[in-house]
Amino acid sequence: MQKKKRRRPIRYRIFMIIFISILIFGGAQLVNIAKNLLGYGEIDFQNIVTIEYKEDKNRKVYPFLQGMVIYDQKVLKKYNIHGIEEWSINKSIKKSIITTSEKNIFLVDRETGEMIAFDDKGNKAFSINLEKPIQNMVSNKEGSIALYSENEKNTEIYTFDVEGKKQGQIIIDQGSIVDIAISNEGWVGISVMEIEDNTLETKVVLYSKEGKLLGGNKYKNQVITNIFFSEDGDLLNVGVKKIMAFSKTNGPLWSKELPSSIGKVSWNEKGYAIFYLINHKKSIIDTKSTNYLETIDIKGKELSNLPIKGEVLGIDTYKNSFIAFTERTLYFSKNGKELIEKKINNDIQDIYMIKENEFILVLKNKVQILKIKYKEK
Repeated sequence: MQKKKRRRPIRYRIFMIIFISILIFGGAQLVNIAKNLLGYGEIDFQNIVTIEYKEDKNRKVYPFLQGMVIYDQKVLKKYNIHGIEEWSINKSIKKSIITTSEKNIFLVDRETGEMIAFDDKGNKAFSINLEKPIQNMVSNKEGSIALYSENEKNTEIYTFDVEGKKQGQIIIDQGSIVDIAISNEGWVGISVMEIEDNTLETKVVLYSKEGKLLGGNKYKNQVITNIFFSEDGDLLNVGVKKIMAFSKTNGPLWSKELPSSIGKVSWNEKGYAIFYLINHKKSIIDTKSTNYLETIDIKGKELSNLPIKGEVLGIDTYKNSFIAFTERTLYFSKNGKELIEKKINNDIQDIYMIKENEFILVLKNKVQILKIKYKEK
């Protein structure tokens, strides 16, 4: 009787084909193919918390103390990391702004000019009322804040300390504010766009918390859409296709022209930004991805450049990790290495990283806290 030949496991045969291909052709791309076929480089999610609610485009979700706050224009609720509601406050606001520091939640009524600060127990820490509309507000991690109000003549910016005491006032006589930021020291950075002599110009100016002008720079034919402070107080200025850095003591530090337009940007307190770069010139018949997620630090050094498919709707980062999302896909990267893709069977509204391996996922009718787990077969 003829012996049956022993068949090798299919996994072994796939591995041998890939191994020989690598020896012949080489290249990092084949390594990625091998990892995908053998099940490496994949992630799964462990659901820690799910909070369901009725679909409402006006509902706001924001991370706070490893948990989150949820506001539906009527009630502000605080949930801990386990999804347990710790407190709720009835406060009806039609047009609101919410931001947080390490200790406080700031709830702003844009129409009346009232701002209320709540502590982690839901107690009212202090309140401010400008009695005029508020366009925007920012805070640093300590809880110092800057908010501004526009009128027909000028823009008034007010700064307050962590106890809600007024520190200074800044008057902008010309132009419109595009972005505003506040540093750990309480310095205020402002991007102001104006048209002078039929020429578009953006001024990025730096003020002390008392309202004293510390420095600034002008950019002709540039719109500075975002500004970010590093921990050392340097300012990163983000244009449409160009980024620049500015120092209070040394003035302009460097500038960098990017090969594609900037679609989205996320800032990491460690001193780097992640840019979603869009190549508008790519061919319709080109099926390869020519859009990128590029990481650049405050010194202008490129840390990573990763191709990505689809239109990125948002990015968030925590320490050495980041997540980007399209309509129904998450892309995760650790230490700026390869992107790991995960499909979601729901429309993604927003994401917030709260740890390097945990994040808040905001969907149409629910919010989840998920833990990232690597799959290795």
